[in-house]
Amino acid sequence: MKYLDFVGNGLGFNIVKGSCVTAFQPMTEKEQQKIDRALAKQSRRFHERLMKSAFPVPTLFKLWAFRMARTSIGLMLDDSSRDYTYYKDKGWFESDYFYPTRLGALKKAAGILFDSMATSTTRKREG
Repeated sequence: MKYLDFVGNGLGFNIVKGSCVTAFQPMTEKEQQKIDRALAKQSRRFHERLMKSAFPVPTLFKLWAFRMARTSIGLMLDDSSRDYTYYKDKGWFESDYFYPTRLGALKKAAGILFDSMATSTTRKREG
């Protein structure tokens, strides 16, 4: 679950922490109650996420992941690559992030730095 959360965050998804439950069949009353509590808690977390802004300001980590990926894709790939055309069609080569958001001055500056880091890393790898 941690890995899926990590990947989902890196791809710009709004993540809701998951639950993991196991029980043998036939299930005891105690096991069923434990699962019911876990599902109720999961439902509350999911509802809380739905009530928040659809487009939250990304964390620095999320911004870093987006900028590093999009800059590398822009430099290494071209129209023959599906990833490249997907980013191009979405307008992500020109956008601040996956979705419309307002970045403050610090995050705008960090985004520029992340683009520069990705450019340098990509060119070293190619060169």
